[in-house]
Amino acid sequence: MEHIEHLRALGLFDARVPRYTSYPTAAVFSPRIGAAFQSEALAELDPRIPVSVYIHIPFCERLCWFCACHTQGTQTLAPVEGYIETLEAELALLRHILPRGLRMGQLHWGGGTPTILPPILIHRLARAIRDVFEPAENFEFSVEIDPTMVDRAKIDALAAEGMTRASIGIQDFAPEVQQAIGREQPFELTQVCVADLRAAGILSLNTDLVYG
Repeated sequence: MEHIEHLRALGLFDARVPRYTSYPTAAVFSPRIGAAFQSEALAELDPRIPVSVYIHIPFCERLCWFCACHTQGTQTLAPVEGYIETLEAELALLRHILPRGLRMGQLHWGGGTPTILPPILIHRLARAIRDVFEPAENFEFSVEIDPTMVDRAKIDALAAEGMTRASIGIQDFAPEVQQAIGREQPFELTQVCVADLRAAGILSLNTDLVYG
């Protein structure tokens, strides 16, 4: 960074603030924010306006040292399968609360590692979501992709369920940086991932990078 000293003089590195990746942030919650409030808020959604739906998959086979997202490590699919069952149950409850005709304009799967899901669970989750939220016109579906945890079968399953954009976790191509952040990922592996995505018809790609 060319201006790091200027930023330091402005106090950028002196602040101690929480890191939030969701909205509303935790700071606005209180005891009154409970099931009744949630049901009320969902029931008041305008069915003429498509909603954005986020699904969090809080599991990884490895934990990258730089990551502050809510996730946990697992070497088996047992907790992942249990989590999908819970999501299916919660989505079924939503069906009775949401206004009739509400549509989904955007869907995003984040994590954790969404590509920890095998094809059978990808299809199960996608269909459970569509049972509740009908996709709107110009529907967009993005998924966070870990090149070390994906193969052509998973990519084909996601494409079959309507994925339109892939967010590829790269972080850095330099081996020494990868080792320092606990994210060793050969360039060739990422290259194969990109080729498989494009072969499946996914042309909108973005990448996650770290710096500093």
